[in-house]
Amino acid sequence: MAIFNAKPKEKLLGLIVFNLFKDTKCQDAYHISSILGLTLSENGSSPEKANHFELKEWIELGSKVNFAWLEEQGHLEDTLMSTHDFGKLRSIDQELHQKTKLIRDRAGKRWSSDWKQIEPRIVVLKQLSVLKPREEYLENTWKATLYSCARSLQQVNMQVESEKIQELRLEKQFFTPDT
Repeated sequence: MAIFNAKPKEKLLGLIVFNLFKDTKCQDAYHISSILGLTLSENGSSPEKANHFELKEWIELGSKVNFAWLEEQGHLEDTLMSTHDFGKLRSIDQELHQKTKLIRDRAGKRWSSDWKQIEPRIVVLKQLSVLKPREEYLENTWKATLYSCARSLQQVNMQVESEKIQELRLEKQFFTPDT
């Protein structure tokens, strides 16, 4: 996963994107992700355009944010730590490395399970996105997912994140380099 040092806003957006695709009733997830500038690359290679971001990476970020914040209620930095930093941790603190390894392994298994459910949906949702839904439907879908995420964050006492996620609007500008 390329987004190791995700900024707070990116973590929240990842959580929303993940929840859009995880919701089996949501038919507009692919269309919304394309509005946000998220793309699928062929054979795992990165998209050529600098203003496009890999959809799978954002779904993975959201899966790990969901796992760490909502299920583990913490440990997000351990879950998103790069392989290099994780390897360095072994020589610094073996006990912390082992504890972090358990969390990362559980998050990795969860991500694998999530991806097995989401990947086939992407193909279907991509086909559905050909029939362009009306803007108000997309906005309603976005807001429903946004508020669902905010409510989940409130339930685990993450008030600041809950308030910040409610401020996000469905716009292409989300995924610009300065976010």
